[in-house]
Amino acid sequence: MPNPLATAGLARAAEHLGAGRFAAAREAADAVLAKHPGEAEAHHLRGLALFREGRAEDAIDALTSGLELNPESADMLANLGQMQLELGNFDAAHDCLSAALDMAPDDNELRLRTGLAAQSLSRFGEAETAYREIIRRDPAFVAAHYNLGLTLSSAGRLDNAIAAYEGAARADPRELSARSAAAQLRQAQCQWAGIDRLRAEIIEPALRGAFSRPPLLLDVLALPVAVTPAEFGTLARSYARAHGLVAQPRFSPPPRREGGRLRIGYVSGDFGDHPVGHLVGPLISRHDRAGFEVTAYATTADDGSAERRNLVTGVEKIVDLSRLDPAAAAARIHQDGIDVLIDLHGHTQGNRLEIFAQRPARKQATWLGFPGTTGADFFDAVLADTIAAPAGDQPHYSERLLHLPHAYVAVEPAAGVAPPRSSLGLPEKGIVFCAFNAPHKIEPLGFGLWMKLLAETPGSVLWLRADARPAQDNLRREAQARGIDAQRLIFAPRAASRAEHLARQRAADLFLDTIFYNAHATAADALAIGLPVVTLKGGSFAARVGASLLKAAGLEALIAASPDEYLTIARRVAADPGATKAKLAAAQQTAPLFDAARFVSDLEAALRKLASS
Repeated sequence: MPNPLATAGLARAAEHLGAGRFAAAREAADAVLAKHPGEAEAHHLRGLALFREGRAEDAIDALTSGLELNPESADMLANLGQMQLELGNFDAAHDCLSAALDMAPDDNELRLRTGLAAQSLSRFGEAETAYREIIRRDPAFVAAHYNLGLTLSSAGRLDNAIAAYEGAARADPRELSARSAAAQLRQAQCQWAGIDRLRAEIIEPALRGAFSRPPLLLDVLALPVAVTPAEFGTLARSYARAHGLVAQPRFSPPPRREGGRLRIGYVSGDFGDHPVGHLVGPLISRHDRAGFEVTAYATTADDGSAERRNLVTGVEKIVDLSRLDPAAAAARIHQDGIDVLIDLHGHTQGNRLEIFAQRPARKQATWLGFPGTTGADFFDAVLADTIAAPAGDQPHYSERLLHLPHAYVAVEPAAGVAPPRSSLGLPEKGIVFCAFNAPHKIEPLGFGLWMKLLAETPGSVLWLRADARPAQDNLRREAQARGIDAQRLIFAPRAASRAEHLARQRAADLFLDTIFYNAHATAADALAIGLPVVTLKGGSFAARVGASLLKAAGLEALIAASPDEYLTIARRVAADPGATKAKLAAAQQTAPLFDAARFVSDLEAALRKLASS
């Protein structure tokens, strides 16, 4: 029990804490401790205030001191566990939360957090048990259903995960995050039943604001539903507000420096063997070191890949932020005096947007990782081009559109020879159409076009990624339903290396792009190794990347404006694939997409413009 003499001071500290006055809460707790150093609750409140001030290490010390005085405090253990969870110290979090749960076994919120710690440690069975126990006790506990879906999805049990997300939606029909997650998992398995209802069930309620939680933006991109830039802008702003992604500046902007090198920082968890790492690493390494001081802020540990090793020599330094909480990471970046800080994630997995919300750099931009506006108010610009994000779309972006003169990325051509088709399970003769996009991007409209091409092109096959077996089985059934022998769909197993995967694509004749969500890095890779791509230019950023890449490659003739034109172009290429491959080979010598040095020079000009604005 708190010391009666300290009660008033503790009440003041708690009041300040509840009102978000964290410095005042800490000072009130310090005042209690000055007179009553053995008051455990004062250490507790002080620790909570310190954590919210961004002083995580001091906060943990304070709670540890409190627990030494009162080791039976489930609240203190739970809060210490929550801090460790937010810091990514999952083993420590699990220990604290499990101990707290032993003291308070009827606390479902505590059981949820214990499940989250287990889930973060990939202890999926333990997490599933925790969530199912919560649901048994309280079937309306939406977060338990939702996190059960996440856990089962991570464990590869996709149908069970869909059922869990549907449980969340039944418990709260306005839970659009769960609805979108279930729809995305169905797409990942090419389960297309109910596609015609997705707009009415997910997009339209989200646009009206009729949600307890909005749909996940990545899931929205995966839905085979036309979403205009204006609609996506509305969804993105709603998402940012709902998740607290609003500017909370903590630092005075570094003064604008005249002369000297411009300090550029790139923030990503994908500096390694990842599509973003493959694309951005070679570009970052080309920065003019006389004019730019470049720092890579890695939010994940070194994966030991060649891409990560090469980045070490391509930048001034790599700073590991993987074990720092957002406040400490932002403080480190601010300490470095960065002029322009560039996010490479947007709303993709592993993002650290909370760092950018604190405005640690003078100017902040987002680039490459996410095809659209973030909806957040703490980015000054999004780096794009006029095809992917036309100037007329500016009202629908929370960021300023900062256009690069050609595509918003570049790739370096890769020479090589195609391996024998027989070694790849492909027929030696006949046209090989390739579509190596992830299965969640495949949908009825585009797949129907592909089946028409197979029907019109005797001896041709469609070469796809061998992802989850349900996706393969469903695509074979869809082919048969359209009168195509399922054996003409050939699934490529995962290659032993990225180099092998790129090399084998040379055996194909034409890459068929997906419609609503184009190939991005995958299409860039195809063009780099000399495989032509046919695309349909859509209305959104995600559906216009193929057109952006092809225009920059000097192959505008491969950009369709309608499904019928898509078929016409594909038929023309299939009639003489060698001619189009020859045009692509020639373009690799002169076109902007393949001129990394020119691209980086253009990027540097854009960054200087942003820094001086």
